[in-house]
Amino acid sequence: IKLNWLSRPSFLSDALKLAGSTAIAQALGILASPLITRIYSPEAFGLSALFVSITSIIAVVACLRYECTIMLPEKDKDAANLLALSLLLVIATSCMSALVFWFGGNALLILMNKQELGKYLWLVPISLFLSGVFASLNYWNSRTKQFGRLSIARLTASFIIIGTQLGAGFSGHATGGSLIGAGLLGSAVSTLMLGRQIWRDNGHLLKKSVNLLDMIAALKRYKNFPLLDTWGSLLNGISW
Repeated sequence: IKLNWLSRPSFLSDALKLAGSTAIAQALGILASPLITRIYSPEAFGLSALFVSITSIIAVVACLRYECTIMLPEKDKDAANLLALSLLLVIATSCMSALVFWFGGNALLILMNKQELGKYLWLVPISLFLSGVFASLNYWNSRTKQFGRLSIARLTASFIIIGTQLGAGFSGHATGGSLIGAGLLGSAVSTLMLGRQIWRDNGHLLKKSVNLLDMIAALKRYKNFPLLDTWGSLLNGISW
């Protein structure tokens, strides 16, 4: 079998862009880790890891898995409506999570025996929103094969996260909150960058294609994703 796809310049270029940005981001983290691990205490890293674990579990189902469907339709018009649907769902999920943490946050803190996390719970819906939006934009970006802008967004996020962590640490704010804030800032900037570039290149298509009736049709057509895939993904996230 001839693997002709390996010889395509576009495939090799896309693969190199993604692999290169991932490698550079990991290298930055490795180079910065000796400093960061000396500035921040194990308790700070533990608090940050706990926050990330909570948001990661919920983020798996932020769009009810409709973001995975963006790659499936043959027509870009249908994919545009799935993108809009995913963004609406992540807004709804974020608002619901805000209500849950507002009324049930104390019970969660008691369950985890981590009272100091309480003052950061209000950031969970924000983190959830950013994760869901970035995931949706990422699938649209993959559909349009614009991997260069994704690489730039990832590298920018890595620079911002590491820079913020070091800056906060050297200025005397080496806390778990600083680690959490650095992660959120990196996510926000990378999401805004990717969203701005997508709107610049595909905004006309999105404005022309998205409408409520087509979004409802897409909701019904791919209903198996929230009904079936959501539960498996959620359980897998909880297990990790």
